[in-house]
Amino acid sequence: SRALFLAGKLVQSSQLLAGAEQMLRSQSKLEAEDAALLPQISIYRAAISAMCGRISEARNLISQVKLPYSTLHLQARAMDTLGLIHELAGEQDAAIKAYLNASESALAASVSYLAINARCEAAIVQLAQGRLTEAQESCRGALQMGRSGYEQIPPTGMAWAILAEI
Repeated sequence: SRALFLAGKLVQSSQLLAGAEQMLRSQSKLEAEDAALLPQISIYRAAISAMCGRISEARNLISQVKLPYSTLHLQARAMDTLGLIHELAGEQDAAIKAYLNASESALAASVSYLAINARCEAAIVQLAQGRLTEAQESCRGALQMGRSGYEQIPPTGMAWAILAEI
């Protein structure tokens, strides 16, 4: 479903999520690992709703997600989706805050790709607002997160592209 979402195939992604959710909910007893998939499905459904312009529905879905504190990765994913919702609703300051919180949670969960991506998403919103210094700082933070020895992991290319635009 995530691959379809990233490819812009939102209808197909949504259909797969609905099928997975239906299958999980039909089980009489869910293993803890399977039960953890339900909040993740809701997070992706909220992102799809936001991308389709259904902001109210997206807000409702994301507000219903209840995550245990031990799931930093899912918390980061939920904050990233909340940033998307705020951004598409025209609430730039809230979007920046959510994206930066997502980045910190992802970093704490050792999910560098999401940490870098969320930091870059904040930079894009900052850039659109003309807050160039803040956008540069966000990109530099993303570049620092992406260092692995002398190499940088692939998502840092987004930070370089934003810096080039500034």
